[in-house]
Amino acid sequence: MIRYSLLLFFLCIAFGPRLHARGVDDCIEIKVEARVSLDDIYLDFSPGLNYTDFKLFLFADKRSDNRLDFTAKEIKNLPKGQYLLVVQEKSGDKFCPKKINLKIE
Repeated sequence: MIRYSLLLFFLCIAFGPRLHARGVDDCIEIKVEARVSLDDIYLDFSPGLNYTDFKLFLFADKRSDNRLDFTAKEIKNLPKGQYLLVVQEKSGDKFCPKKINLKIE
């Protein structure tokens, strides 16, 4: 329970001011889908979106498995567990942060 409370606190600190300053209705949804294959996650961005314009935050069940502030189209060799993937624009505030829940089995 404490783990999820800390995660929620971090997300509010990291993304709250950005959403409050501009408003959720004023930003564009990031069109990205995440596919799980064995122990890998593959990201498919819509045409016109370049994955290098976005940064990723991957939160795992175990804190040691977290991967923060990186850019990639695929995330490999993940241990089994629940994950929260947050995709955020690197610069600017045109796009809303996107949250995706994933499970590696």
